[in-house]
Amino acid sequence: MACAALMFAAGQPITARAQNQPNPSVPLRYIRRIVVAPAVLTTAPDTPLPPRPPTPARRRLEQWLEQQRLRETLTQLREEARREVSGTIAARLSGLSGITVVAPPADSAPPVWQEPAERGARSSLKPSEESMAAYTRAAQADAALVVAIDRFGLRAGLEREIWFQIVAYLMPAEGEARGPFFAVGRGRVTRRLIGKGYGKDDSQLVRESCQQIARQLAHTLETGRESPFMRAARVAILPAAAPDVVQRVTAGETDVIRVSLPSLLRQADVFLQPELPPVAEVLEIGEVRAAMRTLRLQPGDLWSEGQPDREQIARVAQLLRADYLFVSRVTALDLTQSVVPVMAAGQAQEGLERRAEAEAEAILLRCEDGAILWRDRLVGTASARTEYVRRKPRILTEEQTTVDAVRVAYAYLRLSFEEYKRRFER
Repeated sequence: MACAALMFAAGQPITARAQNQPNPSVPLRYIRRIVVAPAVLTTAPDTPLPPRPPTPARRRLEQWLEQQRLRETLTQLREEARREVSGTIAARLSGLSGITVVAPPADSAPPVWQEPAERGARSSLKPSEESMAAYTRAAQADAALVVAIDRFGLRAGLEREIWFQIVAYLMPAEGEARGPFFAVGRGRVTRRLIGKGYGKDDSQLVRESCQQIARQLAHTLETGRESPFMRAARVAILPAAAPDVVQRVTAGETDVIRVSLPSLLRQADVFLQPELPPVAEVLEIGEVRAAMRTLRLQPGDLWSEGQPDREQIARVAQLLRADYLFVSRVTALDLTQSVVPVMAAGQAQEGLERRAEAEAEAILLRCEDGAILWRDRLVGTASARTEYVRRKPRILTEEQTTVDAVRVAYAYLRLSFEEYKRRFER
């Protein structure tokens, strides 16, 4: 999405201020009685399996049988999720103040979903408004919530994950349909360290996904705020702006030593690694780097006087056709060193202790309107101390200690971003 004129707000994220203001676009406004229609599956059809290989081709036959088993598993899990998700959403909505969930009418056909003119990653099926309105009237409710599972995925390996995306519409008894609203649920479990299999079965992962979706959707319907990564979107993570040197200060000495940090610059692409739902397309760092080379920009050029440079960032976003941008930088680095006693073979020896402190800042930008959705600045520390191994002193280099501190700061930023995402499930 083009991002020709980004507008930034200083200080707190725009969404943080908006939480204290009345939202005129709350979907559940004036709704007291709501019916949740049985969910439907609108996922794209599976690609057909190739013809079964002949029996003598044993390896090919085993691969074909495995594909068939996986296809059957996906079919079963999708159906299980379809049966589970509507009831989970209804139970969550019933806990909202002032909302009564009524039972679906047994003698009325569920809303009919219509195929869009063009089906793609960013377009979903939409239910007929006439059929939704009829369903609402049949249930004698103020509105009907109509839900479809639009995307479904299964990943297996060291971690097994079941995820799916739902699209929902709210149809009042009078007026136009509200929506679409999107939510993504993910149930995950790691492989057992001892023994075979995983600690949870697939049914548990489906239920966890349904519960997460119910929390997200209830939050959206109650507040009008949807998590930014529930819909298909292009996300660019720009390289971190970082210094190439740090000044090392030694206790008791006046000299200041400049320490080069080439590895810090080499790792600028990987410091910020936010976890995003599968529906978000994270652009390859090579594509991001190529765009910045085309524009003749360095990571530091994206910042001006401590704030994101909206003009330069808009150029990058427009070239990448990004919907969201992550921008980050290392704002401060300190490295100190002191002489300390250490033990070696039971005897005190002279050694060194190094301590690095790094401050890092990260921002999430929505390109459509330039809103700063999330912003935080955190400090990470790392230390190293001389150790004697086979009577020889060893200690992490000044550069490695500094890079470790930066990693810790970015790890805290990742936790902060996870907490930001959890706000949309409360």
